[in-house]
Amino acid sequence: MVPLTDPLSDALALLNVRAAMPSRLEAGGRWALRFEGYEHVKLGAVLSGSCWLTVEGARPLRLEAGDCHGAGGIPGRLGALRDPQIGAVLALMHRQAGRRWTVAALAAEAGMSRTAFAVRFKALMGLPPLEYLLRRRMRSAAEALRTTDRTVASVAAEWGYASESAFSTAFKRVVGHPPAHHRPGRPATGISS
Repeated sequence: MVPLTDPLSDALALLNVRAAMPSRLEAGGRWALRFEGYEHVKLGAVLSGSCWLTVEGARPLRLEAGDCHGAGGIPGRLGALRDPQIGAVLALMHRQAGRRWTVAALAAEAGMSRTAFAVRFKALMGLPPLEYLLRRRMRSAAEALRTTDRTVASVAAEWGYASESAFSTAFKRVVGHPPAHHRPGRPATGISS
């Protein structure tokens, strides 16, 4: 299996999204919709044309074809994607998840000090940067073990581990059991965020 590489898919996976209700709205002319507050996340995309998005307490935003938007109780992890510095670093972390990242290297990519980066990342994501990266790696590794016949050593190497032993120790710490429990035929278990 090819690991997920776009941050939105990974953020949704980390939020443990289990169901979605797709719907489509096609409209033209002058019209408006009002959505009352609700606890669920509503994501939308403008496929063609344009529209105005007005959120109470914020300036109206013109959306064009290709723009996406969110409404409702948008968790920090999705909101983090809108932060120019943290969102860019998240995309980089997802594209190069097997790289041996340090907080200093991630902060440099964001153009921020280590402290400022770590504080903002944790505020938006709910986890320190390297813990987030570890959980992302382990979730993807668990999926690879569950859906392929690859060896644990092969999966470990893909996610930046020089030894199967180090990978197995990290995997067990995050997931709660050894990698072998994710082999085909075993019931799937979740990774908490």
